[in-house]
Amino acid sequence: MDIKLERENRSCKVHNETEFGAESFEFLYDIEDRNFWFKNRRELIYKFISAYIPNYASKKMLEVGCGTGNVLHYLNEKGIDCDGADLFFEGLTFARRRTSKPLYQIDVRQMPFNSAFDIIGLFDVLEHITEDGLVVRNIFNALKPGGYLILTVPTLNILWSETDVVSFHKRRYRLSELEKLLTQNGFSTMKRSYFIFFLLPIVFFLRRAGSCERKKQGEKLDIARRGLRLNPILNTIFYFILRLEQWIVVNVVDLPIGSSCIVLAQKIER
Repeated sequence: MDIKLERENRSCKVHNETEFGAESFEFLYDIEDRNFWFKNRRELIYKFISAYIPNYASKKMLEVGCGTGNVLHYLNEKGIDCDGADLFFEGLTFARRRTSKPLYQIDVRQMPFNSAFDIIGLFDVLEHITEDGLVVRNIFNALKPGGYLILTVPTLNILWSETDVVSFHKRRYRLSELEKLLTQNGFSTMKRSYFIFFLLPIVFFLRRAGSCERKKQGEKLDIARRGLRLNPILNTIFYFILRLEQWIVVNVVDLPIGSSCIVLAQKIER
């Protein structure tokens, strides 16, 4: 298996192997291609890149925290030259099933690249890491002058629930907080919006209902996973609702609220 920069020192981890290991990646690998949320997010990411980054097809991209390679594979299919990187070797083994692109095992808090990429993607990764400012600074250094950072994160503290706990989230963001973090570390926001707007009442209800029950860790994980395995009819309905959101966000107006947000920012030389 061609996984480059495999690190000998595995002590510097976001989570230990018993918390987030092969079983979790296997579950994600099984459901990502079908689940409405994963499908919508990867499509929205591509539309942001293709709509707002000039000559995107000629640029070199790195997805940090690529996991099982779902977004990475989709972007490659759309003509974007994107490599993958992840902290967990187990995730990279699943990503290798989807792509022949270079894969790197790295800790984004100890970024080994300097001025190496035109675009870096960070999709639902930043919320897992305590040192989010350090991560943004390291990505700044890994980008070429004028390079682009595109990222997604979960939003709204009112939605915090057991799902965040079993997902090992450190926080949920407000869009204004995220923009401030990027600005403080050398980025200028080009385009940003909340998403999961039309389904927000459903998300809120499910999160509150789940938080009302006190359960053991294993039961919490089972509940979170069942939430990703929707009835096929509901899954299809939700997917097309979010396809409408995509069109609105890219072509009409930024959405004022949602359970996630997406930001495209550009590196500004100090």
